[in-house]
Amino acid sequence: MTQPGPCGWRKVASTALEAEGIGAFLLDDKLIAINPLLSNAVGGVKVAVPAEQAERAREILAEEEQPPPPGEAAIAPPARRPNQAWILVLLCIGGAVVAVAVWWCREEETP
Repeated sequence: MTQPGPCGWRKVASTALEAEGIGAFLLDDKLIAINPLLSNAVGGVKVAVPAEQAERAREILAEEEQPPPPGEAAIAPPARRPNQAWILVLLCIGGAVVAVAVWWCREEETP
């Protein structure tokens, strides 16, 4: 029996099965660690158990909380940064005031 799934969940599943006395191991984990681009070619990392323990492994994995499929995962909206455009406006106004003040002072110095 092989059980594909999200990367982190496969390690958790393998550990849960081993805790129940089922000899689980990961297939292709080292290959994908060396070259992640091969993940699609080999079908990702798989949890494997002996055939005689497959039914019990399915029961244990069914009890484990599984994450949603990658396309259905709830994605949090990006954190909204406060609008900082007002800082730019203040800097522009401040720069303009300084420029006018420097120009005004130069006008008074020249006779």
